[in-house]
Amino acid sequence: MKPTFLTRLIGTLALGLLASFAARADDPVNGATLYRNSCSGCHGGSPLTSNSSKIYFGRNARSVIENAIATNNSGMGSLRSAFPTNGTAIADVAAYLGNAPSTLTFASTAVGSTAAAQTVTVSASLKSGYSIGGLSVSTSGDFARAGGTCGTAVATGTSCTVLVAFTPTASGTRTGTLSLTHNDTLTPVAIALSGTGAGTGLPTIALNASTLTFPAQALGSTSAVQTVTVSNSGSAALTLSGLTLGGTTPTDFTRSGSCSATTSLAAGATCTVGFTFTPGAAGSRSATLTLASNASNGNALLNLAGTGAAAAAPSAGLSATALDFGNQTTGVASTARTVTLTNTGSAALAISGVTATAPYAVSHNCPASLGTSSSCTLSVTFTPTTNGAATGSVSVVSNAVGSPSVVTLSGAGVNSSPVLVWVPVTSTVTFTDATVGGSASTATVTLNNLGPGAVTLQQLLLAGAQPTEFAVASNGAGACTLNVALAQGASCTVALAFQPGAVGARSATLHVASTGTNPPDLTLAGNGTAAAQPAIAVVPGTLTFSVTAGAASAGSQTLTLQSTGTAVLHVNSVRIGSGAFTLAPATAGGCALSAFDLQPGQSCGLTVTWASTAAGTETGTVVIDSTAAAAPTQVALQAVRTSATAPDATAPGLSNVGAGGCSIARPAAATDPTLWLLALAAVAVVWRRRAGR
Repeated sequence: MKPTFLTRLIGTLALGLLASFAARADDPVNGATLYRNSCSGCHGGSPLTSNSSKIYFGRNARSVIENAIATNNSGMGSLRSAFPTNGTAIADVAAYLGNAPSTLTFASTAVGSTAAAQTVTVSASLKSGYSIGGLSVSTSGDFARAGGTCGTAVATGTSCTVLVAFTPTASGTRTGTLSLTHNDTLTPVAIALSGTGAGTGLPTIALNASTLTFPAQALGSTSAVQTVTVSNSGSAALTLSGLTLGGTTPTDFTRSGSCSATTSLAAGATCTVGFTFTPGAAGSRSATLTLASNASNGNALLNLAGTGAAAAAPSAGLSATALDFGNQTTGVASTARTVTLTNTGSAALAISGVTATAPYAVSHNCPASLGTSSSCTLSVTFTPTTNGAATGSVSVVSNAVGSPSVVTLSGAGVNSSPVLVWVPVTSTVTFTDATVGGSASTATVTLNNLGPGAVTLQQLLLAGAQPTEFAVASNGAGACTLNVALAQGASCTVALAFQPGAVGARSATLHVASTGTNPPDLTLAGNGTAAAQPAIAVVPGTLTFSVTAGAASAGSQTLTLQSTGTAVLHVNSVRIGSGAFTLAPATAGGCALSAFDLQPGQSCGLTVTWASTAAGTETGTVVIDSTAAAAPTQVALQAVRTSATAPDATAPGLSNVGAGGCSIARPAAATDPTLWLLALAAVAVVWRRRAGR
């Protein structure tokens, strides 16, 4: 049966409609041509690297370009004929400006192997309010997304990346598409992908690790071996032709393993490369191993990294390297003098002996092994056997460099010697706490000469951990004075002061040297405290107001100011820094708006109200000037009033295309009822005329 005229007509119309619905995509390649022909004269020939005349405003933002043409911005209205309203030309230019590169081509890759990933950068417009939303990414063919930073949104003025990998499933030319869809595409952006699948019989080199990282290694020592496996993941023999060690410090790394410059690996076979690390200097050390071969994917690279560390070693530190006992009655042991031994090194200090030469003696509480930063005490006494000067030493034998550590000793034996004692008898002076940077804490001790005879003070010496934080005053009524005789039975005072240089426990020792028998050393102890400081906290840190259209007010919200420091917080002023907001003291416990003080732990409240009647979003700040910081404390404010919104004729889902009719479908969509109504009307007219004949 022959087709009727009506059948032929309907078929012709259907084919025409289907042709008008042919699939297309926002095309960055075509966009490059359009840009070069129509836009480069004003915006420059390199728009992807130069923001000439704000061309970056159009990145992935066809509506920005459309608005510029529609408003004849800088004479752009002349482009209307080349760029019809909501046409594909504008979409193509926006895609070209925002997605680079426009095409990706991969090198020949063995079938079943994966080529190194390549990057596509997706950029958002620099124009405020034109961020990318609803971003989705898909690929076709032998290509797959392999990572990147792109999520579903790209903020204004920023970009993200999409990594694409190629794994050919057959030999020959392979093609595909990377499709990008977001809230300002007309149709998905299409970036053409191509590559070549190499036939079977190609070798491919692979490493199971790209980097070997060695932990900190002592200088001059060698690490354990770390190994990487080299494999042939191709389908033909892989022949290594060179293993070259280069980089910054290649001599710090020594290669081993079964791989060599002549190794041949069958398909699927492996060999190993091992390395040890012997740092030649402290700090970061690195090298690279390049494995050259006949692999279809080129040379392989192995990165080597390690850190050289100084060898751990002990160090012996003495709080004093000399002690002078002064005059001491022959045959009578002196008061013990102390010396602190500290391991200031980075390894355990092994102590093998602590000895003193006669007529001196030493005792101690030192262990056989003294840990790093640990201390022990040596107690030294002097018992002269004859009159006259006597010298000696204390020796500490250890595994520290420079051992033995020596304290030189001196004193003199006399028939009788005036004896100096502390009154009352004490070995420690404890100071009241003092503030760092504040006034000193003071104390006084009394020194008495028991005789026989007068004695002359030669030295009042501060030593120990923090001697500079303590002081001795040798003036004033009754003060102990150097080089002045103190009669038998007489006393004098030593005024002491403590001014800490840091927070925490602080200490020193006071030693008296004289022509008589000296009193025991005094331990001076104090504690440094931090200076009181004001601090402020504001809760909450931000305020957000929201009110619907027609509502009279957004209501009020409360800010709480808290004094969280250790000193009085003085608030100089509280004010609105910006925005149509008002400020008032809270109903209960309200803050003054003029200057006021808050004691530590106190708080007060502020009431904030949004006073604007405008629609949209408004921001502002509450500014608090106080002694807590040099810069004012600021609290961010935001208010939003919604309004009735008119339908957006340019939004997806609404269009006014051809014939002047309003359609619920997008332009050129098969579901556009206007197109179908026109087609049916045409059929009806032809049928009526046919019937009339």
